[in-house]
Amino acid sequence: MNFHKTFFLVLLVCCFFACKKENTSEPTPDPCAGVATLAAPLQRIWTTPDQFGNTDFKPIVFGNEVIFSQSGGDYEDELVGLDVKTGVLNWHENTGGKITEKNSQLQGNLLYWVDDKNNAFGSFDLNSHTVQTLWTCDSVGAVISPNFQLINGDVMVVVAYPTDVTNFKNIALVRVQLQTGKETELYRSNMLFTNFDNVGILGLQTTVTSEGDTLAVFARTEYDLNIGFTSRLMALNTQNKNTKLDIALPFNYKETSGKLLVKGNQAWLMLAQNDVLDRLACFNLTNGAITWTLTTSKLNDVILIEDKLIELSNYATRAFNAQTGTEIWRQGGGIYNALLAEGSIFDFEGRLFLIRNFSVMQLDLETGCVLSNQPIASLSIQDLIYGYVKSATEKVLYVSTWRQMLALQL
Repeated sequence: MNFHKTFFLVLLVCCFFACKKENTSEPTPDPCAGVATLAAPLQRIWTTPDQFGNTDFKPIVFGNEVIFSQSGGDYEDELVGLDVKTGVLNWHENTGGKITEKNSQLQGNLLYWVDDKNNAFGSFDLNSHTVQTLWTCDSVGAVISPNFQLINGDVMVVVAYPTDVTNFKNIALVRVQLQTGKETELYRSNMLFTNFDNVGILGLQTTVTSEGDTLAVFARTEYDLNIGFTSRLMALNTQNKNTKLDIALPFNYKETSGKLLVKGNQAWLMLAQNDVLDRLACFNLTNGAITWTLTTSKLNDVILIEDKLIELSNYATRAFNAQTGTEIWRQGGGIYNALLAEGSIFDFEGRLFLIRNFSVMQLDLETGCVLSNQPIASLSIQDLIYGYVKSATEKVLYVSTWRQMLALQL
């Protein structure tokens, strides 16, 4: 009996010291401990009167003006120029077509866009405020918005051509010399089912590889009457039309909501997998290898900042190592969900800015710590944010809502 009592006491003493040792281990330090979060509302420098009908066009700062787009009716938009200091109206001009953030691109003083209404590609001169049609698609094909890329005075556009099968088309990638109108077909797909956005072409981008080649990179979904849908990633040499890469994706997609990022010899593809989950994958454009892939909650946007891939989902903001896919940090919770989809996040002076429901959040780019969470003063549910642009020289953010343009002091 004494032996059993002694053994039991020894066992209790050992457990006590073991637990004590475990409890005294050093906890993982919180990188955000002690970081103060600024919560004061962002103040307005100026606000335009209620005008209603602003479009999902990302504003432009050009010279001493901030330029945004308003709906002009009959599938036509107006570009509007305001003084950057005061918000006073300087000019407004009808474009004759529909301009959005995705179907337009600024180079120098010319704003280029795919003109769906007139089956053409045009430009708007921000100096003279004049519209010019640069190329018109032939009567058989239909130019498809929003995909296009400018290359050394040429433009690559996506054109849909009819087939003998109802609701199916052939999709071609066409390079057009804007000076002469000469067309060169770089690629034509098998049949594509057209009852979804972008008719099967996703994220047309260009990149210059380490070998000096300029590649057109895009994802596509095709339909074969025998095997059904197939999804592929393709890279074409824009000079000689040679196929650099044509690989099957490990997952098919039928809805072309997503985003493609390219840099050098790498591509990152974000795709909607289903109603709940999305897929994010990294590809080597030299050999077609999938470097890494992960499944995540519904994504609103992904951007590339140096060596980091920043992901904004419905439930969290996360940073990954772009080369390995390893998570660096996360800020979670539905409160970080942004109403904007693409264009909700940008970086400035080592900080990550997140445009949310009527507020602007700043995160430290290296740690993800919340530095500020500032509501936009006097913004209501009627002020759904459509787009924004930051001044290149001052800490001012210009925001376009459904009914107003406003300038905010960051």
